[in-house]
Amino acid sequence: MVNRIDERNKLLAVFPEDPKGFRDQHGYIIDIIDGHPGTLGEGTLHTAIATIAIAAGNYYQDSWDVNFANKSLKELLTTLLKNSWGNRDNLGRVHPIRHPDVKEYDVNGKFMRHSPLTKDSVGAIVAATYYAYNCPNSNQEVRMLARELMTKWTEYLILFQWRTHSNYFAGEFESKKIPGEKNLFYKNIFSDESQGKVTYKGIESFMLLPHEIYTIQNVAAKLGIPTSHWNIWENEMPAELKQTIADYVAPYIAEEYAKGLEYVLQKLNFSLPYSVQLGAEDWKLGKVEGTFEVQIPSHIKEQIIKNSQIAVKDFIRETVRLDNYKTHQAADLLGIAINRILNLLPDNLGHDSWRSILTSSLQQVIPWVTGSAWVEAATFLGTQLLLKLMGPDVISYTVWSFTSECETRPEMRDILKPGIQNFFSVIRDEGNPNGLWAWLAEDSDMVQQQLQLFESKDSDYSWKFAYGSTPFNQWVAEAEDPSEKQKNSNKHTSRLDYLILDSLAEKKAPLGITNINMDWFEEFKDMVKQLANQFIAQIKNQFVQVGNYTREIITGTGELIRETWTSSMEFTQEKLLQGKVVAKNTWNRASDLIHRWIEVDGKISEEYWNRLTEKYWKGVWSQSGDMIERVTHTLDGKQIEEYWNRTTEKYWKGVWSKIGGTANDFIQRVTHTLDGKQIEEYWNRTTEKYWKGVWSKIGGTGNDLIERVTHTLDGKQIEEYWNRTTEKYWKGVWSKIGGTANDLIEQVTHTLDGKQIQEYWNRTTEKYWKGAWASIGGTANDLIERVTHTLDGKHIEEYWNRKTEKYWKGIWSKIGGTANDLIERVIHTLDGKHIEEYWNRKTEKYWKGIWSKIGGTANDMIERIIHASDGKHIEEYWNRTSERYWKGVWSQSGDMIERVIEKRNGLMEIEVWNEAGKWGKSVFNEAGELIEQLGETTSKSLSDILKSISPIPTIHWGW
Repeated sequence: MVNRIDERNKLLAVFPEDPKGFRDQHGYIIDIIDGHPGTLGEGTLHTAIATIAIAAGNYYQDSWDVNFANKSLKELLTTLLKNSWGNRDNLGRVHPIRHPDVKEYDVNGKFMRHSPLTKDSVGAIVAATYYAYNCPNSNQEVRMLARELMTKWTEYLILFQWRTHSNYFAGEFESKKIPGEKNLFYKNIFSDESQGKVTYKGIESFMLLPHEIYTIQNVAAKLGIPTSHWNIWENEMPAELKQTIADYVAPYIAEEYAKGLEYVLQKLNFSLPYSVQLGAEDWKLGKVEGTFEVQIPSHIKEQIIKNSQIAVKDFIRETVRLDNYKTHQAADLLGIAINRILNLLPDNLGHDSWRSILTSSLQQVIPWVTGSAWVEAATFLGTQLLLKLMGPDVISYTVWSFTSECETRPEMRDILKPGIQNFFSVIRDEGNPNGLWAWLAEDSDMVQQQLQLFESKDSDYSWKFAYGSTPFNQWVAEAEDPSEKQKNSNKHTSRLDYLILDSLAEKKAPLGITNINMDWFEEFKDMVKQLANQFIAQIKNQFVQVGNYTREIITGTGELIRETWTSSMEFTQEKLLQGKVVAKNTWNRASDLIHRWIEVDGKISEEYWNRLTEKYWKGVWSQSGDMIERVTHTLDGKQIEEYWNRTTEKYWKGVWSKIGGTANDFIQRVTHTLDGKQIEEYWNRTTEKYWKGVWSKIGGTGNDLIERVTHTLDGKQIEEYWNRTTEKYWKGVWSKIGGTANDLIEQVTHTLDGKQIQEYWNRTTEKYWKGAWASIGGTANDLIERVTHTLDGKHIEEYWNRKTEKYWKGIWSKIGGTANDLIERVIHTLDGKHIEEYWNRKTEKYWKGIWSKIGGTANDMIERIIHASDGKHIEEYWNRTSERYWKGVWSQSGDMIERVIEKRNGLMEIEVWNEAGKWGKSVFNEAGELIEQLGETTSKSLSDILKSISPIPTIHWGW
């Protein structure tokens, strides 16, 4: 399994003396391919990374570091200082090369030069010098070598305008495409005498970008190398970087500036309490108390921050567009941003004081805004955004420039950190969670995950550097693929990837600014104290000399208040809005409020206390001058409130029996509704507990009343309604206030078709009574319906002048009974007959009588039907067309047993049937003499026969 000590030993062991070593005879870190040194073109880069790994690991020493770190650093730095230079020109100057054994030949197979070093190694070399020099455990010799190496590079790059190679030959940058290959190759440069192909590197591969130049300048300065004379912007800013800064970086820097400014503005808040007595000592309201403070209101802060953010963004965009970042004008950012907001700051300190405080504070809080440092920040931020579009190799070697920037410039670390973390999240999501970027982004979980991966595998887990030209996830997949492993079994590499990540993780990521100098805040407090003393003296002088003192204050809710103390011992307080007085209160010497006036949202309110006509009066007027509210506390202790044209009504008036009363103290309410109705309510009058009237129009008379509710003194509730959609008039009386349907005792209805209905419940004479009249206000003659529920539980219904009869009456044995419960029915037919029916009387089961006229006597009876108690059925008819009288009696089984007929000629026939089926018939003349006898009849006289018939028929014979 991989471990730090073994991997360091193998990394630094010289091959081939040590077959397991990965350092060649020239001192470079290389790979071993087919038993020979390989990937020599990466020699300088990997040697620089190895230097970083040893130096970073030496910050916190183990025994290996104590014994070997400085020796190893000396050797590695010497290699970079001595052996990575060659291609001496006509002036005797040497130039950076990739490796002494990486040579280039022309088309004729003739050696031309050593392969020039591309810029991808420069960032690592610069970082190597920084860590070697800055490591607290580096010895003096190592530091001298690191400084010498950095000096050599800075002198070279300045001389050759920030290019690692500039001695071009004609046709050098011509390229060609080889079938089957995806990369371009040099057309006129070859790797050996046999025209071995060389991957094409464009001219931009040798030209340092602005962020790389900034890194070199910062590291050089840390190593004590003069850099003030450098011109980083000797070359033009790349167009794509310029556009990226304008589109994305300018808004971001402006936002970060706004955050720093917000922090400063939050701190610029200091106050001193004061108390000054004016006038007599016993004048309680004569004490002027407050806090002298210099602070910026929240809404002003927001405006300041917003204006500053816009100013910074616009300045950066304009500076980049006009290429002013090259000149001293770039340093004007802070001054311009501050000048843009001076007029928004409180004027008690003055512009010069504010400018001084803001400049010193912002330079401490966000130091990258000092001078033209923001250009440096913008350069790195723009590069970071463009880097998302680059390949894994560019992403990998660019980490060293960002690392050096963050190490040497803590203030830049603060502004770059969010972008670095965002960048890492992007490449992680795209399958390339590069461990070096994870470390710089402070993603410790990812760093530990990758270290554990290395430590769980053998040294030959992979045959190539993990943080090179292959995305990390692909690198892992290839290492885990047996076929790939077999195909590359001839290749071996050091675990430099593990060593560099492990060393950096131990050292920890660069820190930002940890402490902010607060001297500027102490300066601010001293200014405020001096102003406070002057302010207190001015209060006393003004009151004595002028006779009054007036001040304006802003309350905690942001209101502007003007307070005035006068020598007459009156205190007035006014509220102002946009320079206009919207409220005013005045107190006398005894601290009694004597007047209040207020304007809110265009409305005016005025109040008076203890006038001759009332204890308290308040009026509120609308913007147009119309009264919309009035409150009165009367001399006799009542409270009256009135409102006009509210959203819920046109007018509302409430009267309480006492001032400050609750709902229980309500005695009167008047409402004019939005739809034009008038409502009046009264509580606890001498005539009733509650009274409510509703009129169909405001100011209506008795004829306009549409609703009335009364709660009587004896606890009843009465409701009346006029001209509703369902009736002309309705009245309900309940036995108790708030009663339900069960408590209803009276109901009167005037229907839309002109009828009058009255209903009563639980009177002393009946349980329920209902009467309906054909006309409203009708008399007994107009009664058309009556329903009665008797006290003994009967149900009675009566109807007059219906379409089917003149009069109808029904009585049921129980309330709500059905047809089976009917015990009596009376009908006056349309043709003048009188019908009576009875059920279940003591004398018979059913009895029906019909008279030829209404109110007729026995002589007017024309029909009678009886269902006798013993089951017999009896029918009788008088004065039919065929006879004067007819009677039939049937037995319970339905057999006729008797029949009596009085014919028109005076004869009378009587027929009798007995149980044996025997029959007898007797015929009598008008004188009652038997004139014919048939069947079994034995009696010889009419009286004998009649005695045998039950019941005796009612006949109209004169004898």
